[in-house]
Amino acid sequence: MDSQEWSDQLAALLRQRVAMGNIMSRDETRTTPNVISGVLSTDDAGSFRLETPQWWEWLKWHDTFYYSDVSGTFIARRERRRIGVDRHYWYALRQAAGEPGRPGKIHRCYLGKPEELTLARLTDRARWLAEKISI
Repeated sequence: MDSQEWSDQLAALLRQRVAMGNIMSRDETRTTPNVISGVLSTDDAGSFRLETPQWWEWLKWHDTFYYSDVSGTFIARRERRRIGVDRHYWYALRQAAGEPGRPGKIHRCYLGKPEELTLARLTDRARWLAEKISI
């Protein structure tokens, strides 16, 4: 399968998930890089799998992405912390449904250092956030 076919399949999956209501359909997620089923899709870098050299390099230069799989969804953000030496750490955020007229609570969890952002870790954190907002 070439990269164009792969991109087309990812786009079809994304459209299907938006239609089903499983992922956010905000304008932000249309321009924010998306990780769906272990593949990152971006406007500028194309598509590639997580845990590849491209993934590790991409994490050095970007500060947000949207994650979605069967276990859950979240927005990942890179933040700079001054702990000894300046370092960057990744956090996941997901907003729970709120009451009419009131936004829901935003839940946040630590993802780790860039080198710790594996598919297994992202899937685990998505599952944890999904359980957290359903309580």
